[in-house]
Amino acid sequence: LVGSEMCIRDRVSTDRLDGLIFLGNPSLGSLQDRLKKMNSVGVLSEASGEYHWTDWVTSDYRARGNMAVNYFGDRGHTHIGYINPQPYHTGFQVVQQFFLMRANKCGIDATVFADKDTNLRWEKARGHRDEIMDTLVEEMLSVSSGKRPTALFAANDETAVDLYKSLRKHGIEPMEDIDILSCDNDRTHLSRLTPQPATMDLNLEVIAERTVEKLLYRIRNPKAFKGVETYVPPTIIPSDASEKFKINH
Repeated sequence: LVGSEMCIRDRVSTDRLDGLIFLGNPSLGSLQDRLKKMNSVGVLSEASGEYHWTDWVTSDYRARGNMAVNYFGDRGHTHIGYINPQPYHTGFQVVQQFFLMRANKCGIDATVFADKDTNLRWEKARGHRDEIMDTLVEEMLSVSSGKRPTALFAANDETAVDLYKSLRKHGIEPMEDIDILSCDNDRTHLSRLTPQPATMDLNLEVIAERTVEKLLYRIRNPKAFKGVETYVPPTIIPSDASEKFKINH
């Protein structure tokens, strides 16, 4: 189920479907009462009270934050940063929260560099992205040298593309002068990065399997408790460049 209420209204019928899968948080409007009577599972989005009547399977944003800190800590970093040009993204907010909490628990100095404008400008205009990233990188560089991050966690691989560009503009070579960890394992974006950073694979196949399993269970057990959330943690994929950085530093 993908799209707005208008797009999907005619495709949803409790008489024709045994169950359905939501992608993200669709705009349901008047469809919600009809869908509450159906067997359904939401996928790849943070569950919310609004959708308490369905189960969810999603990437574990909490684990992303924790794992990033552990990864950098194991590599000897004591000052790290999180680059988030989309502060309005609910999932990235969760990553940020757990990134900071885990760093505090591990005794690692962590700083978040996030866009101050929450009006979705990252998506609205490609031209703004260079400006946004340059501002975040300059904010990072303004930190005194003794406390400046030696490693950065990019919210996703698309963000890493802009981060690389801005770092080089400011005379900093990624994976040589600063360690980078990204997220998504999206080859479309990673193929544009040289050297490639380590990244987090979201285990989408596992998410898909769990989603189908939940839907089949829901179809077989329509009266079972609803609102169960399943979180699938990512897997960190290292790179040759990241191992070289670790050895040289």
